[in-house]
Amino acid sequence: MWLIIWRYKIKPTSRQKFYEYYNENGRWVWLFRKHSGYIITKLYQDQHDSCIFLTFDYWRSLKDFELFKQDYAIEYQKIDHNSNNLTETEQLVIAAEVNLL
Repeated sequence: MWLIIWRYKIKPTSRQKFYEYYNENGRWVWLFRKHSGYIITKLYQDQHDSCIFLTFDYWRSLKDFELFKQDYAIEYQKIDHNSNNLTETEQLVIAAEVNLL
């Protein structure tokens, strides 16, 4: 399985819009679900700083994720562009093969 974890520090005024894009039924997940290699996304909020969030995106494999980005490049770029102004920082924490068994 392929796991991608992102860390976001959101603008305090962007909380509602951020959820619209990044929650488990948000715009990103709506796009991810178009590809058969997508498994699930989990969104977590830091308990000490309400503006810090992590997303955990699970894919069957790195190849599936790469094919998704290739097949849906235009939609991916559009959502990425539209959600960029919601955060102060966005950082890739890790992209790695994992075994959850």
